[in-house]
Amino acid sequence: MQPPNDRAVLEWVIQSLAEGRQPGEIEAELVERFGMDRHLAEVLVQQVESRDAREIELRRNPLLMFFSGIALVGGTLLLVMGLSQAIPRIAAAITAGQSFASMAETSYLAILQILIGLGLIAAGAAALKKPRGC
Repeated sequence: MQPPNDRAVLEWVIQSLAEGRQPGEIEAELVERFGMDRHLAEVLVQQVESRDAREIELRRNPLLMFFSGIALVGGTLLLVMGLSQAIPRIAAAITAGQSFASMAETSYLAILQILIGLGLIAAGAAALKKPRGC
C-alpha cells in the first residue's frame, strides 16, 4: 500500500522535520491525526526525509540560501570586473608582442579577481545544489 500523496500531509511532515521533531513522533501523530496505518506513516516519513532533504535543510537554515545568493552575486561581479580589466591589458600586451609572463605580471590582480569570482560562483552554486541521492 502506498502512502498518501496529499500535499497538505506531505507539507506538514516536511515542516515537522524542519522543526526538528523526531520521526517517531511524527509517525505517531500521523496515525493519531490522519488515521494512517503505523507502517504507512513510517514509510511516508522515510520517503519525505530522503526525497525532500534539501527543502528540509533550507527550512532549518534559511541563511544558507541568503549567503549562497550573496556568493553567487559577488562572484559574478568579481568575474565581470576581472574580465573587463584583464582582456584589454592582455590584448594590448599581445599587440605589443610581450611574453605571457609579462602579460600575467601586468594583469595579475585581474586574474586573481577572475579566480576568486569563479570560486565564489562555484561555492554558491554547490550550496544551493540538491544533494546526491535525493
